[in-house]
Amino acid sequence: WVVAVFVGVLVHELGHAVVMRWNGFQPSITLYGLGGAASYGPNVYGAPSLSPWRQIGISVAGPVAGFLLAAAVCLGLIASGVGIQVFWGFPFGVDVTPAGYIGGELFTWFIDSFLFVTIAYGILNLMPIYPLDGGHISRELFLMAMPRDGIRHSLILSMLTAAAIAVLGFTRGSFFLGIMFGYLALGSFNTLQRYQ
Repeated sequence: WVVAVFVGVLVHELGHAVVMRWNGFQPSITLYGLGGAASYGPNVYGAPSLSPWRQIGISVAGPVAGFLLAAAVCLGLIASGVGIQVFWGFPFGVDVTPAGYIGGELFTWFIDSFLFVTIAYGILNLMPIYPLDGGHISRELFLMAMPRDGIRHSLILSMLTAAAIAVLGFTRGSFFLGIMFGYLALGSFNTLQRYQ
């Protein structure tokens, strides 16, 4: 599980870093706990300041990198004859697992965990909740639509979405999800209060 999370988070942050690099920055990656952060670093190519669409591109690149690697693993499983199983539903919308064993139980469990991290965490990361990538995307979209109140509206959306997922988590017995998104809802509420 630890190796799967490490690889999944590293690939996610590398996705951000690659697009930052394309935009003229020297990115750095910091990994911590169950997450990580890609920082811009200095602008070495003299690129102009980032447009909202470039900011969105950087935010989307992390989950997309994970999805692409998960797709490659799934194609490898299908090509090897093992196949995949896809389950739809709560809490992440989709769960993809190997349909059989791949070289032993431990490696199969690693692949299953890796697919969970890259797909499920990627989906959650796209929710319009601060400080997730989806929160940054919604902020940029709101700022383009309403420059004066965009941040406030994105914080309200973040708070309501996180609260809804927290309630859904608690009612479905997923206490980790409920606590985590309850904490994110509280963080958005506190930021909104300070912002106003």
